[in-house]
Amino acid sequence: MSQNLVALFGGTTAMSVPNYLANTDSSATQSLLGGLGSGRNRIGLKGARFRLVQAGTEVAVKDESYLDMVILAANASISRTFYSAKYDPAKKEKPSCYSPDGVAPAKDSTEPQSAKCATCKQNEKGSKVFDDGTKGRACSFSKRLAVTLPGDPDTHVYQLDVKALSIFGDGIPSKGLYTLAEYGKLLSARGVKVEGVVTRVSFDTDASVPKLYFTPQSFVSEEDFVGIAKLAKSPEVKAMLEVTGDSVDLTGEIDLPADNGFSSQAAPAHAL
Repeated sequence: MSQNLVALFGGTTAMSVPNYLANTDSSATQSLLGGLGSGRNRIGLKGARFRLVQAGTEVAVKDESYLDMVILAANASISRTFYSAKYDPAKKEKPSCYSPDGVAPAKDSTEPQSAKCATCKQNEKGSKVFDDGTKGRACSFSKRLAVTLPGDPDTHVYQLDVKALSIFGDGIPSKGLYTLAEYGKLLSARGVKVEGVVTRVSFDTDASVPKLYFTPQSFVSEEDFVGIAKLAKSPEVKAMLEVTGDSVDLTGEIDLPADNGFSSQAAPAHAL
């Protein structure tokens, strides 16, 4: 933590944001705040380990409980996913009903549950009872990010689907650990481009299900930022952010044992 940017974003001694990273066009950072596939490159979280998947094949598993990355962009909406039967990751089935924007089911949902997500019975607390007896929502929240890894010579772009507890849960700001919604607000308040920061994403090692924290580590160098900025606006990243039934990644994360702190039927108003 000693080399990260907690001093810039949360400490008493302010650091200056380099001019090339000043957030004059805040669209990417604001997409983090917006909306409160099998063959894709993605970062899986099964077993509380970061798993790099390229073209549908797992190529690496990180032993560390953290992974440094650059968030290139985020889908502006909170997506929704529902399975009518118990989710089986081995079958890689499409969800019965899903919504890319969290407003209404996608047109290709095979079993749409309601005309609108906010009034759907699967969005009510108690619509699902988990193995430990607690009650939650049968329909889950997620936010899709497009990320790349610092030092990757091939500059792969990965999909990272962040689930409800990692979006709307509580972080530990005093230790520089933020949930996604908190992190988006932090970057926006400090006026820095999200794609201009190396972000350390780490597991909450005390959580019983995968919960992620986000921590600013360092600025992207001006030389590297030229390529990063171009990549962030590329068709590849735009396509990566599209949520389809084939691209939903819930492996190891569908059966959350609690209601994740939600008290209203609608998704919270703000998140990355």
